[in-house]
Amino acid sequence: MIVSYIIPETKCCQLKRGAINLRPKELTSCERHIVQVIESRRQERQERRKGSVSISDKDLGLKRREAFLDLLLEASDSAGAALSDSDEEVDTFMFGGHDTTAAAMSFIFYNLAANPEVQARLAEEVAEVFGASDGAVTSQDLAQLKYTERVIKESLRLYPSVPLFARRIDEELPITGGYVIPAGTGALIACYQMNRNPAFFPDPEKFDPDRFLPENCTGRHPYAYVPFSAGPRNCIGQKFGMLQMKSTVAKVVRHCVLSLPRPGYKPVVTGRVILRAEDGVQLKVSPRKMAISPC
Repeated sequence: MIVSYIIPETKCCQLKRGAINLRPKELTSCERHIVQVIESRRQERQERRKGSVSISDKDLGLKRREAFLDLLLEASDSAGAALSDSDEEVDTFMFGGHDTTAAAMSFIFYNLAANPEVQARLAEEVAEVFGASDGAVTSQDLAQLKYTERVIKESLRLYPSVPLFARRIDEELPITGGYVIPAGTGALIACYQMNRNPAFFPDPEKFDPDRFLPENCTGRHPYAYVPFSAGPRNCIGQKFGMLQMKSTVAKVVRHCVLSLPRPGYKPVVTGRVILRAEDGVQLKVSPRKMAISPC
């Protein structure tokens, strides 16, 4: 649901049915990349089939985890669909999250600069997990960044990348006060305002990552905080997005100190499809002094 709003505004990532039939020079770089990814993966699958033995993982009682693109190609191959039937789906999950993640990272770095005590605590956690090494980050490393994750969640509470999303009510919905919303009604969910509800988030304008400690989440309505939307049409890339943000925040904080360009600075946000700072997020960046051992 979230990424579906991005595509119409991202001109270079728009694909139309039949775009695969255009001459290469008429394709944008994004379109060409999507076509190459699909074709490369499809050829890989064909090569694996040629070299595979007759006994499958299923025969051995093994459950193999397939990448989303593999599942998509398997479905399209089974249905006899053309390559062009997959391009829009690949476009969505490859490029749809880039704008949202970039916007989220801008506000995360602003919140770290505006709250130096939070930044210092996050830097301590990063130092504990990675030590003096500047080697590759693993998924096990990222799983240990509990405070970093809470910082990201709190930043998304105040500055959700998608400030509102839409749903259609398929059946009559009774609400408080004896009112009934009729079926077929379009509803806009404004999570920017929802995330500032003092009933669920006391002192809502305060940046406090510890709101997301397990004990502080107990009893909170599951839909009080929905930065990735919710339900069957929620953001398909939210887990990947969280890993991406955690690794980026950890990398930046390991090497840089973030501060505000002037006391009291606060970006002016504008709510369009993606929540953005009107004039961009302005920050001062200086090197962080820390010992790095060779890999």
